[in-house]
Amino acid sequence: MNHFASHLFLVIGLGSIGQRHARNLKQLGAPRVLALRTHLGMRAAPDNLEVESFDILDDALAQSPDIAVVCNPTRWHVETARALVEAGLHVLIEKPLSNSMLGVKELIHAAEERARILAVAQTLRFYPHVQTARAWLREGRLGAVRYIRAAVGQHPPAWFPAQDYRASYAVRRELGGGATLTFIHEIDLVLYLMGMPQTITARAAHLSSIQTDADDISEIIFGYPELLGSVHIDYVQKSPLRSRYLQIVGEDAALWLDFAKHTLELYGAEEQYEIHALENFDPNQIHLDLLENFMDAVKGRAQVEANGQAGARAVRVALAAFESSARGVTIELGETL
Repeated sequence: MNHFASHLFLVIGLGSIGQRHARNLKQLGAPRVLALRTHLGMRAAPDNLEVESFDILDDALAQSPDIAVVCNPTRWHVETARALVEAGLHVLIEKPLSNSMLGVKELIHAAEERARILAVAQTLRFYPHVQTARAWLREGRLGAVRYIRAAVGQHPPAWFPAQDYRASYAVRRELGGGATLTFIHEIDLVLYLMGMPQTITARAAHLSSIQTDADDISEIIFGYPELLGSVHIDYVQKSPLRSRYLQIVGEDAALWLDFAKHTLELYGAEEQYEIHALENFDPNQIHLDLLENFMDAVKGRAQVEANGQAGARAVRVALAAFESSARGVTIELGETL
């Protein structure tokens, strides 16, 4: 039996990612999808989305949904998720978990206390080449790792060619936008593969002509005892070439993952070389896999790939980057929660 068919889903927010989740839920077999409209986004929901829309949360909850996907602007993620958990729902939250640590510990505790699944949509964890890279690291194919770098750059006007990007949450600080939080995937990727660093040193600033009151470029250094990590994020790049990549350098070999070309390369000594390519890869597949993993966790068949604690760790690093940039110092992370 399709394990989506016996549940009623509620999607909070119908911006681009909310619409994607609604479509994917229907594709995976959800018979009904409810949607709470926040009316804060740029996009109107298309007529063919096949959702039942509500403007008031209590009205949507009166339909007795048991699973929610939170896609409203970042600043309201924790508040919204807490209300849903306390109403008895399992909750998947779009990244980032939040733009502050306020209420995060209480949200995680509330989910644990009620035995509700709380997950964060860190979708790069589901990318096949990321899983291969992680397996290589576990197998020791790179030897002792000394350096990891994740980088991404995209230009906001290109995301919204028919609309004014300045209305998007992604460039509005008060809604939890800015390059670093919007592309927190790269931070999570380093944490997923290498664990939590001891220190963060960063510069995050608004340097380009993009009209935003938040950061549009950041460079973050992750301090580990025996390796160096870094993340680059920007809203400047217009070319898709080399716009998103992962590089890991070990003492025996190095890898290069190009997310635009869907290739994973392994370089060893004496011209040893491997290349793995994903043919006809559909980028939506990682979003489908995210929902499948979440539902497997709800059914007790798996652990969620990124739980509330994982989401909190990524936010903690992003906030440490902002603090480091503002104060011009290295931040000792200590305990995350």
